[in-house]
Amino acid sequence: MGRTQRIVVVGVCALTAVVVGALVAGVPTGVVRILDVINSATLFVIAASVRMLHREQRLIMAALGISALGDLFLSRVLPAPGGGASMAGMACFLAAYVFLTVALLRGRPGPWEALLVIPFLGSGTAVVWVLKDDLTGVFLLAVPIFLLVITMMAWSAATTLVRTYFIPRVRWWAAIGAAVIFASDAAVAFEMFHPPFSPQPPMALQLFVRASYIAGWLLMLLIVCDPVLRFAADGATTAEAVEPEGRS
Repeated sequence: MGRTQRIVVVGVCALTAVVVGALVAGVPTGVVRILDVINSATLFVIAASVRMLHREQRLIMAALGISALGDLFLSRVLPAPGGGASMAGMACFLAAYVFLTVALLRGRPGPWEALLVIPFLGSGTAVVWVLKDDLTGVFLLAVPIFLLVITMMAWSAATTLVRTYFIPRVRWWAAIGAAVIFASDAAVAFEMFHPPFSPQPPMALQLFVRASYIAGWLLMLLIVCDPVLRFAADGATTAEAVEPEGRS
């Protein structure tokens, strides 16, 4: 991990600690939501400010920006016509996960690589099954579609572990980050639709959602900030491939 990435980790963790501290201290919900938005927007601003060498990094940066927009809707900081903030937020995150999938999925998976989808598909199906009686109207279709898209995203990231396209640390950041984002959104589904958690979700659930959301997207941000990312065709890292001749 380079100096820039270490600074990013420290800074984002400090902002997250402020949000968590405000939540535990009982700061008004509106203030906590604004802090949430500042935190997610910071991830995108950092991503947009670094030098990106690869298409995958630009796609992940776009995903960070779209997810920050979705957070504006879900936090009710940005209103939506007709009270459709939840749907607008879900649509933004769905688009963000499509961008992540395109960035991380490389080629056709081998037969046994397809098995990596099982834990995510099983977990997503279990969430829909538990919530099936709580979903009404458009959410009867929207939530299963959303969970299917995020399942594909998490699976595409998991497949990077068994391939050599990305360097090892990037593979682990992608796989772990996607899995954590998947877990975070599963918790958000319960927070939004499960009656026992409404209107005031348990503190433990709120803390988990915030910590896992930032942790997952922070790992994606580290990929954007990485100067190497993947191997060149000759087996060298991309950093070595772009290094001028004669320079050590």
